[in-house]
Amino acid sequence: MARFNQKRVAAGPDTINLAGGEAFQESAELELVSILLTSMVQDQFYRSGNQTLERLSFLVDTLLMNGQAFFIAQAGIYARREFGLRSITHVLAALLARRVRGADWTKDFYNVIVRRPDDITEILALVLKSGENIPNALKDGFARALGRMNAYGLAKYQGKNRDVKMVDAINLTHPKHTQALGDMIHGTLKPADTWEAGLSAAGQKTGNATEKDELKSAVWTDLIANKKIGYLALLRNIRNILLTVQEPDVLTTAARMIVDPESIKKSLVFPFQIHTAYDSVCGLNIPNNHTKMFVSALIEAAEVSLYSNVPKFDGPTLIAIDLSGSMTGGMVGTSTAAKVGGLFAAVLWKANMNSDLIVFGSHAQYAPMSMHDLGLFTMATALGQADQGGTNFHEIFRTANRAYDRIIIISDCQAWEEHETPRNVLSTYSKKFNCQPHIYSLDLCGMGTLQFPEKKVYAMAGFSEKIFDIMKMLETDRNALINEIKKINIASMALGLTRK
Repeated sequence: MARFNQKRVAAGPDTINLAGGEAFQESAELELVSILLTSMVQDQFYRSGNQTLERLSFLVDTLLMNGQAFFIAQAGIYARREFGLRSITHVLAALLARRVRGADWTKDFYNVIVRRPDDITEILALVLKSGENIPNALKDGFARALGRMNAYGLAKYQGKNRDVKMVDAINLTHPKHTQALGDMIHGTLKPADTWEAGLSAAGQKTGNATEKDELKSAVWTDLIANKKIGYLALLRNIRNILLTVQEPDVLTTAARMIVDPESIKKSLVFPFQIHTAYDSVCGLNIPNNHTKMFVSALIEAAEVSLYSNVPKFDGPTLIAIDLSGSMTGGMVGTSTAAKVGGLFAAVLWKANMNSDLIVFGSHAQYAPMSMHDLGLFTMATALGQADQGGTNFHEIFRTANRAYDRIIIISDCQAWEEHETPRNVLSTYSKKFNCQPHIYSLDLCGMGTLQFPEKKVYAMAGFSEKIFDIMKMLETDRNALINEIKKINIASMALGLTRK
């Protein structure tokens, strides 16, 4: 099946999607962003990881021919700094290093694309494997990035067993001297005095597993008892705490910290992040009261976060979640599209009282209102059970039985049943209920095609808590995602990092 020289349709839809259905081709800009915000460089249901990289390279070439090198750089920075995507942005940076030379913004780009020290070594490894010379702009940008790295970060990501070590990066880029960089070169680097460093040091003091756990337990006990750890760090480390801390009082204190409403609101944590911690605890499969206490605390914290931190929509909203088979094969990070989509649908439905939920695959139906009374995680699990056959977007609009201000469709966008796009059935729905709803098409897997023309839909790519900020923009600016990326001032960002 042709992937890059795609079949054209005489009028209206202009391509065939990867599932074989009629679709609208995304612009090269939007498809690039879709891949950057959704790809973990892994296999999807309809596309392998290598095919994703081939498509990325093709889109970079296409945009470069159109004089959009700077937009490519902006999109890479947005994906790395706003969504936290790593591997795919490393590939993008390496592609730009090979194909863009002499532009005055490139050294700032290589500075800003670095969030963690190992971003440098990963990108360098890709460039060196290509067999091409390392551009001076890359050396300059990475040198400045290395200059802002602290001792802990350099020590943590020194990569002693990697092809490209942190010492190699220093020798290749020649950054200005700092104490941390000098110590790294001379092998005398000591980690910074942070709680992470304390845990690392505890793990290195002994090779005995029991003694190691005892030392780490003492560090966790101090952090929790004296509230030295932030809310998000606590969430990320619940599994480690449960595995090492034995004192019931310390564990009870940690559980109370998890459900503290002020901490939840202040941290702006979303249910998605809490669900990740919930999964890690449930995955321990340790049937004791402490585990049950943390599970209960996380369930309660998610409900608090739901009503405190999730934005609400004005007016009636329809949420449509794709439960077709391909959603179980598509991946969003380390989770299936079905699992992520189910959680997102549950969050939106429970947070917005004037909303309805439709589940669809080959057919569609309204979710029973009794389901709305389920707990958030229980509802998300139920919705994540994708078993509705194929993907038929037409059924959403045939099933919708009232006027909505907006319709949010959560899918991998690989519709194929009835072959044609649902533009006609949407038109029929709009006329029947005398409404022109805003339509959000959330492409969880970034496959590059739409079920509606872009000018009629708010195409969103990727998934993270940032999606809510994007959704706020879309009803006033149809091209908000692209426009937001084009606002990025790489030079100003680089200057801001230098001043920190």
